[in-house]
Amino acid sequence: MIKKENGVTLVALAIYISMLLTVIALLSTIVNNMYPKMTSVNSESLGSEQFNKFNVYFVKDVKSNESATVTNEANGNVKIAFLDGTNYLYVKSESAIYRGKVKIAKNIKKLTAEPMLVNQKNAVNIMIETGDNSSDTFKVSIKYILKYW
Repeated sequence: MIKKENGVTLVALAIYISMLLTVIALLSTIVNNMYPKMTSVNSESLGSEQFNKFNVYFVKDVKSNESATVTNEANGNVKIAFLDGTNYLYVKSESAIYRGKVKIAKNIKKLTAEPMLVNQKNAVNIMIETGDNSSDTFKVSIKYILKYW
């Protein structure tokens, strides 16, 4: 009679453990290399998210107004007042943009605005920079043409 032996030999067990450790080392290396890149992408998306919040409101007001008054204050604050009474205020000390009394964007490092004419239409050139330090910034400059149709 042949006797069946069930079980794992010591050599097989050592091979299984070494294979498991190799897979774990490979996965940890991949995760360690990907983590810094993921945080960089996340910080960029946070900056663009704050700009998008501002942009949604601002485009709506630009479409419905024919003129805007821009006031650049000495302390770095910027006020944009539309003809219909809607006001935007960038408060540099808070790094925030307000529409009326409601804070619509935060972590705004810098905002500049200047009125201009584009094809004989009133426009406002806005430059926004978001983020806390130079590695996590998002910067965009857009000319908004008022009541363009």
